[in-house]
Amino acid sequence: MLSRYLSALSLYCLLAIIGLSAVASPIIHLGVLDWRDESKATTSRWAATLAAIEQQQPSKKIVLHQLSLEGIAAALAEERLDYLITNPGHYVQLSQTYPLAPLATLSNPFFDLPQQAIGSVVLVPATRIEINRWEDLRSLTLGAVTQDAFGGFQLIWDELEQRGLNPERASVQLKLTGFPMVQLFDSLAKGEVDAIVVRSCLAEVLAAEGRINLADYRVVGEQKHPNYPCLTSSQLYPDWPFLSTGKQTAAEVSQVLQALLQPVGNQPAQWLAPLSYQPVYALFERLRLGPFASFPHNPLLTAVYQYRYPLLLVFGLLLLIFTHHIRVGYLVGKRSQELQQAMQESQQKQKELAHLSRFAVMGELAAGLAHELNQPLTAILNYAQGSQRLLQQINGENNPQKEPLIAAAQKIVAQGERAAEIIRNLRAFMRKGNSDQQQLDPKQLLQEVRLLMDASLQAQKVALNVYLPEKLPLIRANRVEFLQILINLVSNALDAMQHQTAGRIDIFVEQDRQRNLLVFELIDKGEGLSTEVEQRIFEPFFTTRPEGMGLGLSLSRTLAIAQGASLNLVPHSAGGACACLEWPLANE
Repeated sequence: MLSRYLSALSLYCLLAIIGLSAVASPIIHLGVLDWRDESKATTSRWAATLAAIEQQQPSKKIVLHQLSLEGIAAALAEERLDYLITNPGHYVQLSQTYPLAPLATLSNPFFDLPQQAIGSVVLVPATRIEINRWEDLRSLTLGAVTQDAFGGFQLIWDELEQRGLNPERASVQLKLTGFPMVQLFDSLAKGEVDAIVVRSCLAEVLAAEGRINLADYRVVGEQKHPNYPCLTSSQLYPDWPFLSTGKQTAAEVSQVLQALLQPVGNQPAQWLAPLSYQPVYALFERLRLGPFASFPHNPLLTAVYQYRYPLLLVFGLLLLIFTHHIRVGYLVGKRSQELQQAMQESQQKQKELAHLSRFAVMGELAAGLAHELNQPLTAILNYAQGSQRLLQQINGENNPQKEPLIAAAQKIVAQGERAAEIIRNLRAFMRKGNSDQQQLDPKQLLQEVRLLMDASLQAQKVALNVYLPEKLPLIRANRVEFLQILINLVSNALDAMQHQTAGRIDIFVEQDRQRNLLVFELIDKGEGLSTEVEQRIFEPFFTTRPEGMGLGLSLSRTLAIAQGASLNLVPHSAGGACACLEWPLANE
């Protein structure tokens, strides 16, 4: 049993050694931010660091990559770097995307406090004596390399923001030149900008190299820091970090860390234990950069953003309650409106039924009146006819008024016969009929309709024109119901033209031999039909007139269908409406 465990442990160790040998690389790729000039950079500044790592890991080859801000981001994205040296702001900016871990902080031998090593300075020509304070920069042009430069812009940006001078709101005009940073001095000398932002100590380095004269420049918003030998206009922040990109094993990282913290020869260690970069995070939080880019600037908005999920929940509940309240109010109002409308419709139906009842009573009175008038009309006709015969027996020579009297008697007889015919038709129309159908002459039925509607037509000055074919077949219908349908159609046409001073109603009669029908088309010149009215015109109690009952057309269609006919009402192309009544012909 023990031998099996030892064999398994040996195999595991062997596989681990093989895996490590396969993963480990003989080359260490170290990226460095070159903030002066990438094309002219040398390894002299980082010679001690390279020597320390090579001394600790002699089997490794150190490759130094001097990159710009964009170059470092691209190299990290492609996982080409094992370690990285950059400024604190760039580290914080990259930390939201890449798993960078600070192993050490650069030790500057000139500063007593290592956490106060990086600053920025604003320089103007010494001749611009009118520019002394931060407020003097308002509306002037400020030169910088890029907005992503920590010591080259972001530290001064923080100072400007604290004094209400926001470059993003054009309080100070910003001109970005890009790297290298030394070209800002040329832009200032040419008058392209009024002031420049550079990293602290750069001016001193260039002066030591003989490239500029410090006496030609003045500092805006100068700040004094104990034991800090360089000109500065900003607060000071920890120096550059040495970062691990997370690609190395723990053993390799430990060896590199030991190399960084140990002196090389007679030289002290170039690196210290990693400092806290919390001040840099606080700076980025004030400027809303890097990890804080999505945070609002307003404190109230910051609190809202911080508690956004509980606030959204509360807002959602309030919105749900408000929506429910609105919905309940809407449903109650809608139901109340429906009840009120139903009550109004019920009252209207009661009025219509009362009106219909009065019409029924008037129908009975009309029938009785027609019966009572028939006797005096018969007597008038008899007296007129008797008078006519007596006048014809009188000698005309002795009575010159004979001929006019005979003519008057003839007119009395004619008008009496006409009145009697009207009363007979009225009595026939009002008589309780049965559902028996007869073979009827359409021409005679149309004449009866004209006779019954003559008074209404003359009152509205409407002409009724009937167009018949030469040969008109008989139809099979109930006489009273057919007359009722046509009279309702003529009455409906008159109502449609009630606001016109004069008009006409045309009735066209044609035979449809294929369908064995006789087609009656009644066309008026009224207001026509809208789409809504056309769809509801045959509904019971639907009417477009305040005094209408809405029963005439509905009853007419019901009577027509009961006798095998059809009735439709559509808008006419020339205006008005067309009522189409299709009636079956009588069997031969």
